[in-house]
Amino acid sequence: MGTSAYFLVQANSKIELTKLIEDVKNICIENNFYMSPISNNSQSESIVKHVSVEIALAKRTDIYEAPTNDVLVDLYDEPYKYQYHSFSWYDEEIEFFNIAIIDEVYNNEKITLVLSCEILKRYPEIKLWIEEDWFYTLDDIEII
Repeated sequence: MGTSAYFLVQANSKIELTKLIEDVKNICIENNFYMSPISNNSQSESIVKHVSVEIALAKRTDIYEAPTNDVLVDLYDEPYKYQYHSFSWYDEEIEFFNIAIIDEVYNNEKITLVLSCEILKRYPEIKLWIEEDWFYTLDDIEII
């Protein structure tokens, strides 16, 4: 299993899933990325709490063509079970909610960096965590 990038906000931050989806769509359009149709995972017929999108550098022309540099991005609406985290190295009293995950960041650096930078620009309260004992900020990503 590869490394993932987690976009975390303090619990109860009220970032709306519909707004986040729209922002990711716009980021893809602005950067000429191809975004697959949204796959919904709803708890009921009317409440969508989780969506998945595949983002690629270019649209595949053949459905059997091997994906190149595609990433899966999961977006969540709070509350959502198992998407809460706290960190002993940061502050165990603060509970974070995971609003987005980019899977397989290795070998997908361009998409990961562009998405990270653009999401952090739109949501400065977000912390980016990539499975180490620190968070990345917009300044860190821009330097990278």
